[in-house]
Amino acid sequence: MVIYMSSCAPGCWSPVLRSGPAFPQHEQKLFVGILLLSCQQDQDRETQQVDETPHPGATSTQVTQVEHGETDMNFSSSLVASAVIIWLSCGGSISVFEITVPREPQVAIFGCSMVLLCSFPVKGPPDYNSIIITWQRDLKVVHSFYYNQDQLAQQSSHYINRTTLYHSQLASGNASLRLDHVTPDDSGNYTCSVTTELGSQKKTFPVKFAAFYTEPQVQLTMSHQTVQLLLTSQGYPEASLQWLDDKGQDVTNETVTQIKKDDRGLYAVSSTLIQKANKTLTFILTNKMLNQEIRRELGVYLEPEDVSFRCQQTNPGLYVLLTLGGVMLVFLLLIFLKFCSSKAKRFLTPQNGHRDKSKTSENLEAAHLQGHL
Repeated sequence: MVIYMSSCAPGCWSPVLRSGPAFPQHEQKLFVGILLLSCQQDQDRETQQVDETPHPGATSTQVTQVEHGETDMNFSSSLVASAVIIWLSCGGSISVFEITVPREPQVAIFGCSMVLLCSFPVKGPPDYNSIIITWQRDLKVVHSFYYNQDQLAQQSSHYINRTTLYHSQLASGNASLRLDHVTPDDSGNYTCSVTTELGSQKKTFPVKFAAFYTEPQVQLTMSHQTVQLLLTSQGYPEASLQWLDDKGQDVTNETVTQIKKDDRGLYAVSSTLIQKANKTLTFILTNKMLNQEIRRELGVYLEPEDVSFRCQQTNPGLYVLLTLGGVMLVFLLLIFLKFCSSKAKRFLTPQNGHRDKSKTSENLEAAHLQGHL
């Protein structure tokens, strides 16, 4: 961009911007501000000069002094404006050191890693020894870097072994910090402070904590023609819970819901609903911060014709006891039969041997008698 001058008032000049080599936007604004300030100063001086117009009777020496002062002021204004124009046209620049952080609150998710974004301007190869980066949460030191290395002596114990700078990207102006294993205590206002050979600045932005709600656990308790449902889940922040019957009507006001924090700092939600059986119920759990919605349908039906179901529901303990008793009876019967079988084998084997020996002796005696005859 090339900057020309055009007359706007006697003794005053205004900038006219034409197409050409472009200056950065912040340099344009600062340059235009300088010229306008110079223009305003010239106008103020002209007004002052009008007020100081020599009255009739003033001496020629006084009139000459006023005219000489006007010439000096106009010359000074023109000289300042011309010097700025020549400096900028020869490649000069007016830079402002400004770091960049998120404008909106950031969300840290339980158990995950997050990146706290921060960047700073660079110009040419950086001098790492002049770079100072400090991250803070409120008054706690989260991470420090200077003398071209991490300096963690003053780091809060809450962040030990959980923070990492991107050292390889410092040359490109990346001062972002990675935070691992996010917990509920990590929420707060984070400040990024950067100092280099070009300047120094710090900015603050908020970080909020959130946790996805776990898959709800449902416990059913049946009694006659009614059913009691107990739903439990954990997450952060507080979630909204809604129950619908099989007609789509909201029955949330019939529930008993409790919300309390557990030992991890998460919200534990439990909701109890008692309804008649043989219908379909729907519950909807919503975590607005994470745009999470869990919708589940529960079909609960009882069949009075099912005798085994009635027995189980009437006295489930007796039903189990009878089943185990029958299994044990069959097991003992098998052991008894096996024992009797082994006894019978042992009893028959000796008798057969004795009987064979008797037959052998009788045959020998008969043979002996025949020999005598």
